[in-house]
Formats: sequence, structure tokens, C-alpha cells
Amino acid sequence: MADIQSIFKEYGTLYREKYGVTNNQAKVMKAIESCRTSALNAHVHTCNECGHEVISYNSCRNRHCPQCQDFKREQWLNKQEQSLLLTHYFHVVFTLPQELRSITLFNQEKIYNLLFKAACETLLELSSDPKHLGANIGFSAILHTWGQNLMFHPHIHCILPGGGLAMNNTRFIHTKKKFFIHVKVLGSVFGGKFLFYLNRIYANNELNFFGDIDYLQYPRNFQELIDFLYSIPWNVNSKPNLKKPSHVMKYLGNYTHRVAISIIVLLRLKMI
Repeated sequence: MADIQSIFKEYGTLYREKYGVTNNQAKVMKAIESCRTSALNAHVHTCNECGHEVISYNSCRNRHCPQCQDFKREQWLNKQEQSLLLTHYFHVVFTLPQELRSITLFNQEKIYNLLFKAACETLLELSSDPKHLGANIGFSAILHTWGQNLMFHPHIHCILPGGGLAMNNTRFIHTKKKFFIHVKVLGSVFGGKFLFYLNRIYANNELNFFGDIDYLQYPRNFQELIDFLYSIPWNVNSKPNLKKPSHVMKYLGNYTHRVAISIIVLLRLKMI
């Protein structure tokens, strides 16, 4: 089976002409096609001892390039492992309801910012509450915009230690080994915060509505959607990760530098 780069080289131009792609998608395809080829020029490695030279083609360094992400992941992991704590960790995932996916597609930067803001504030606020933990926590948060089936599915992966620094900075407070905060509480606070901020940017006319969702530009229709979203449970998943701290970051590394389509998900190639 051919890799992504060879597929794009052979069929990329034909595909773009036949089906069309956005400017950003075209840039990604071109970057992957050119990665580590003469199209991006080259650099020279010289041995300090014998003077032997090796010429290597430059990488595209695109976020979606399978060739570039493995090296970046290793760099990221080496840096992150230096900040690991000797404690257990949790993996918490915040997911947007499917009713918001169309709005998100037309307003990606603004909605992703709200998603991060609502998720992070939820973790910090609930963790600082003495009813739950009563501590200041730290965590890493990673945005993913697709699911395992490669369909649009915006969600945030968070990896956080099982505890935090007491509010008076005198000690480290541990959570229970297998329990952080109840997911219903996390979901309720997360949903409330997200909708509050969504309402605010709507009131400031910062959202775009096109195609099938153009009716949401009218306040009455938008409010009906908001009311519905307040009435449903928001999906937050929380699981303990009981492996060694170093394994935790390797696990997260699979999310930080994952590309949507890689060689391992290719079953067959057929141009239609």
C-alpha cells in the first residue's frame, strides 16, 4: 500500500480538479507532496571529526504531515516528561453536542476558543472548590476535531495529575486513586459556561451563519437552540490513568501529534 505522500503526488492534482478543496486543504496537500523532496531544497550535515557531508531534503513541518509528526511528538514528549509529577493521572474529555457542529464549522476559531475557555475554567473552578478538591491544579489540553471514524467531532483531551497544590500553597492534596470529580457535575458546569460565552459572542454579532443554519441569525431561533442545549446533558468523560507518569505523556502524545489519515488507516486505494 502506498503512503499518503505518494498518493497525493499521483492523484492530488486530479482530485483537486474533480472535487475541489479549500485553500487550506490545498496548502496541506502541497506541503505533504513536497515534504523531504527537492521542492523544499536541502541542508547539509557535516561531521566535525572527518568532514564527511550528508545532504538531506527539508521537511514541510506541516501539522497534518505524517512524516513530520513522529519527530515532533518525540520532541514534545521529552519536554513534557520533565514536568511530570510522581502521582496518578486522569484523562478527561470535553465534547461539544452534535447540535453545535454546524455552527462550529462556520466559526471554528471562535468556537474552539470558547471550547478551551469553558473546559479549562470548569477544571480550575471545580478543583479549587473544597467540596471537590480544594486545590490549584495544572493540566495539558489538546483539541481534536475528528473522531475515530474521521467525521467532524470537536472535543478536547485533558491530562491532569490526581491532585493539586492547596490554596494556601502549603501542601499537595491528592484525589482518590480512581475518582476525580463526578462527570455529571463536570458536564453541567462545562455546558453552562460554554453557552454563557456563546450567547455573549452572538449578542456581539461575532458569529457567521450560512447555508442550512442561516435561520439562526434571527434571535428567536437562536434562543430556541440555546434553550434546548441547556436542557440536555453535556458529555464529559473522566477516566483514571493508573500507569506510570511517563506512560501518561506517551498516551497523550498519541493525541497531540496524530494526523487524521495515516498509513495505518489505509485499506485500499481507488480513484472514482
